[in-house]
Amino acid sequence: MSGAAAPYVNQMPNSKKAESDQDALHILPLDILPLDTPGLKRARLIKNVRLDSVVELFKDIDTGSGQVEVSNLGTVFSWPEDEQHSDETMVSVMCRLHSYDVYTLRIQLRKLGINVENFDQLKLSKDKSDELTGYMKTFTMPLISQIYGEASSDIEDVGQLIEMFSAPDKDDALKNLKLMAAKLKINLADVPKFLEDYGDVFMSLAFYKNCLDDLIPKVMLYEEAIDELKENHQLKSDRRLMKSITYISE
Repeated sequence: MSGAAAPYVNQMPNSKKAESDQDALHILPLDILPLDTPGLKRARLIKNVRLDSVVELFKDIDTGSGQVEVSNLGTVFSWPEDEQHSDETMVSVMCRLHSYDVYTLRIQLRKLGINVENFDQLKLSKDKSDELTGYMKTFTMPLISQIYGEASSDIEDVGQLIEMFSAPDKDDALKNLKLMAAKLKINLADVPKFLEDYGDVFMSLAFYKNCLDDLIPKVMLYEEAIDELKENHQLKSDRRLMKSITYISE
């Protein structure tokens, strides 16, 4: 592909498409990143059917998905050839992530020195956030209980825990910080960053668990359908089909 890239196209309504992208593990809308190339900001980084990370420049029901490897972006956007473009460097870093869920992205962007707290795109939709509430408590309550014991009964998530350290009462906030630093055996100044990463890591785990619980019934239905195919008198004599079914199932 060469020349100016076509804008990303999707026939889904913008609000629904944005929510769908936000709640996906395999899609990263590139307008989240501080990129310099306008055409690239209209594209998406995706995991394709082979689970390779590629830049999707456009997608349409008629033309299909226009995908390009990150190493070829310079040709698409006519970047200078004598040095690696800063946008290519940043997108390459994101390519190496195993997941594009919002929590994994928040951790990675903080490592790059990018403030993520005001990014609405780095939050799940309200419906998906509500789904994760139960999972979140499972993953976060052990830390809260370990540090605050019975006093943790009113604390339901890491967000409330973080709020304790920015409480109007500075003495209480400092006391909470010192207690957590001592329990975790880290420096007092490192507590806020620890909490940010801890919250995002465990929310990411909660998100994975939610996706897994959604997939398991579908996998079981698939296995039932496969068993029916294997038992079909006409189909089970087709060796090529049976070989393909075995390969897909494995």
